[in-house]
Amino acid sequence: MKPVVSIARVIDQDTFAALTEAVSRLGNLADLIPPGSSIVVKPNYVMGPTERGITNPAVVEAVVRLAASTSPSRLVIGEGSADCYTPSVFRLHNVYDLASRYGAECVDLNQDECVAVAVPEELGRDRVMLPRTMAECDILISVPTFKLWMGRLPMTLSLKNLFGCFPARHYGHNAHSNELVQTEPYRTLEGEVGTEPGVHIPSPEHNITAINLARTSNIQIVDAIEGSDGKGNYVRMDTLMVGTNPVATDAVALAVAGFTPEEQTQMQMCSQYGLGPCRLQEIDVVGETIDSVRFRLQRIPANVRELPIAYCLDRLHVSEFDYIERGLRFYGFLAEEERLGRREMRSDRLQQIICREGYLTQVLETLPENAVTVLQRIVALGGSSSSYFDVLNNYVDDFRESNSFWSGLRALMRLGLAFVFDGQHKPYIILAEGVTAAATTKGLLPETTAESVAAG
Repeated sequence: MKPVVSIARVIDQDTFAALTEAVSRLGNLADLIPPGSSIVVKPNYVMGPTERGITNPAVVEAVVRLAASTSPSRLVIGEGSADCYTPSVFRLHNVYDLASRYGAECVDLNQDECVAVAVPEELGRDRVMLPRTMAECDILISVPTFKLWMGRLPMTLSLKNLFGCFPARHYGHNAHSNELVQTEPYRTLEGEVGTEPGVHIPSPEHNITAINLARTSNIQIVDAIEGSDGKGNYVRMDTLMVGTNPVATDAVALAVAGFTPEEQTQMQMCSQYGLGPCRLQEIDVVGETIDSVRFRLQRIPANVRELPIAYCLDRLHVSEFDYIERGLRFYGFLAEEERLGRREMRSDRLQQIICREGYLTQVLETLPENAVTVLQRIVALGGSSSSYFDVLNNYVDDFRESNSFWSGLRALMRLGLAFVFDGQHKPYIILAEGVTAAATTKGLLPETTAESVAAG
């Protein structure tokens, strides 16, 4: 049978509902996680504090909550941070507080007692020193975040997430610890350098395969609440991908990000060693389709400043539709007697109005002066690589007050022109697709602005 990967959208910010929906499509929860199991939840907490890609706390809590509901014999949140001490990372990301709510333990995999697990010598080593907590658990749940990687892999997903299971006491805190200590002996403490070949020797792909052969994950939950370039730039996606085969799950996630899975060396190698299929034709995707949630992550470093109106509305809470509908009624774009029903109907109707020909040009004429000024600042300083506070502070620096900024922003929001998204590390402002071009045509922006947004 083909492995199944379930894709779910997070609607109205209910991450737990999206997770349970996605998991239910894979089968009965009691079959996936039998009662009384010893469970390890492995998020990606590579460092802390950080603006770079780590697993969203809402997803970690949803996974721990789901795992706790199965009456486990032991429930562990396990991580071996690379560039920081794991206990500090747990504290800085409030993991101890999370664990206390669900009766879970926090285990530093870097300092855990280890067992040697044999792996094929052609992978560049004949064994993996595996933390005992990982080796002895019944269910391992890998919870990576959806991000590009700065190294040679296109992305780090559930397979590479297990790099945190290479403990620092045997492999060092980073890829070259055992080499650096030869020339910089005071760089690390004894017991942090590593006695085994580093995790990039002979290559990351070899060692991703080795660690997953030593202990593969039973369930993979890819956190795509936001997509990230791994350098601190994000875009809201509100998506989860859940599977029970790590290669298949990562293949679907790579396709969602705009890559061809079977072209990646990491996927080819893991598939070659029997860890799972990397071709989409050999995988059943259920729930949302890949096309319906696809976002090409390579766009993020260029600073995404506009997104389709449907994309923006999908990420709002349904109660936020109220102020857009009130704004459209006030300006005569929505009839006073027209009352909309459930979420899908309301979203479709708002899209019809905002996307109709001439709407943007017409609505820009209704904007008060402060809203035009705020729009100009958003175009100049906004987008997914910027921050809401950059735009606000720039405005305040010039006008010495902030009330007119917020009233101007509200004017843009209630007409479906601008949207504020609160990311894991920073809030940012996105415009509806076409706003910049329409504002340029109206003479509200210089001619070169629309060209630069289109190029980005």
